[in-house]
Amino acid sequence: MYNRKHSLFAFILLLISSACFSQANTFLKKYAGSYHMLTDGTVANSKTDKYVFTPDGKCTWTMFTTVNPDGSVSNIPVKKSGTWKASEGLIQMHFVMGDGEGEELISDFQLTNGVFRAGNIYLKKILAAKAEVKK
Repeated sequence: MYNRKHSLFAFILLLISSACFSQANTFLKKYAGSYHMLTDGTVANSKTDKYVFTPDGKCTWTMFTTVNPDGSVSNIPVKKSGTWKASEGLIQMHFVMGDGEGEELISDFQLTNGVFRAGNIYLKKILAAKAEVKK
């Protein structure tokens, strides 16, 4: 009887973990894509930070304008790799900054009125441009 109970318990745990993984994958696929990060009142342009979330949980942050340690501004794009998680109405990003010695950026964006927001900062999905049809 013990073996049967143990096997049933293990099977139930396997089902639960599979369901959780499947649900997480569903939201990664649902929310995957390219986004601009904006603050209230701003409009995306060619220098707006860009985030690309892939369905496998990886993400890339491209900063088109950065401030150097001496205070000067650089317009050379810098890319940071990170990871992201998603659940119902939530995107969580994680990037290691600097030399990787504890400088971590973790951001939680809640879906509010169709937009992922963290205070006055929001992610705007970049929609694919429609190709012009020649007649």
